[in-house]
Amino acid sequence: VKLLATAAWDAEVAYAMTYNGFFDAQLICDIGGGLGHVLIKFAQHYPDIKGTVLDLPSVVERTTKFIEENELAPRRRAIAGSFLEPYPPEFSECDVFYLKQVLHNWGGELAVTILKQIAAVAKPGASLLATEFILAETRAPQEHHMSKLKSLADVNMLACFAEG
Repeated sequence: VKLLATAAWDAEVAYAMTYNGFFDAQLICDIGGGLGHVLIKFAQHYPDIKGTVLDLPSVVERTTKFIEENELAPRRRAIAGSFLEPYPPEFSECDVFYLKQVLHNWGGELAVTILKQIAAVAKPGASLLATEFILAETRAPQEHHMSKLKSLADVNMLACFAEG
């Protein structure tokens, strides 16, 4: 399993994929991908790559519309599902499973459930790419503002979700 954990955001993630051997992927699956913003960034950097967003049924209709508005269908699509339950069979074709700011929303046990659901459907050789806030142990003066925002986001997750 190839794993890349990064603190980078959308466009930077696409570049990070290039430099870490993910560039040969044919299908990227954005788990909990919302409207598909990251998928669109991937499409801008890798126009031949296919992409699928997994999100709740209440989100998928808007995601599909957003993908169509950005003229990315039919190579990109959205499928309804929950990352806490078994994934639809289409996800067995994913080369890269991407999680952006997903795991920090859940306590340890549920985060493990999310990862197990990916492992259950992943084909041999599939990769996992996760973008999460990384809280620094020490703060350089130039990083103080971003470190403060990351810490506040962490506290916000604890306050908003029972699972942390």
